[in-house]
Amino acid sequence: MSFVGVRATNVDICHVHIAARLRSPRTGRITAEEARDITLVAQGDGFAEPDLSDISSVANVPLCPDYGDESVVFEEYSLEVHLEDSRGYAKAGDAMRSVVPSCRQVDTYERARCVCECRARYKLGSCAHPLDALDAGDER
Repeated sequence: MSFVGVRATNVDICHVHIAARLRSPRTGRITAEEARDITLVAQGDGFAEPDLSDISSVANVPLCPDYGDESVVFEEYSLEVHLEDSRGYAKAGDAMRSVVPSCRQVDTYERARCVCECRARYKLGSCAHPLDALDAGDER
């Protein structure tokens, strides 16, 4: 899961719609996306941002397991974020960034499971022994 938030100005902070998607720069296809209504919290500098202690206040883009043809981890993707408030400002905010999803778990077993589940063409049960992936040299 990838949690995507925003930092914004000039929006109705009580009624914001966030949409985030991961797009393959190789094929142009959408790999994963999620959208939801959120509220933002005003900051002292004129900006507003989500309450990061609550994952429901950010987009939760599901990256793994990866059933597609391209691996999600260790590959460059485009992250597109669209923000719209209750006033209907469709261009309240659009942003695009290059990202490289990765498995950053400290625990070796958990990192191996992440690498296994986030590789292309995941099959249910194929990660029963995720450390085998690390033994095969895929431990980025």
